Amino acid sequence: MKPTTLEKLKTIKRYVIHPAVGVSRLENSEEWYYAPEVPGRPADPRVPSKSKPIQYKDSKGRIKKQAARFRVLVLTKMER
Repeated sequence: MKPTTLEKLKTIKRYVIHPAVGVSRLENSEEWYYAPEVPGRPADPRVPSKSKPIQYKDSKGRIKKQAARFRVLVLTKMER
């Protein structure tokens, strides 16, 4: 028998945000870039994989804002 929605909700232990939020990034540029999810690879799917490395600073030497994709994961009582 397939579990009901209520039964599934009862197995939820907690929700987790990944990557963890809590690290402050200081920047002073109006420009931004997509943060890579895999080190050394562009995060923006529109960027060819053989493109130049990510530029963390703008043309004036200011640090760019970092845009990151966050996921909300559901952990059940069976998971830690």
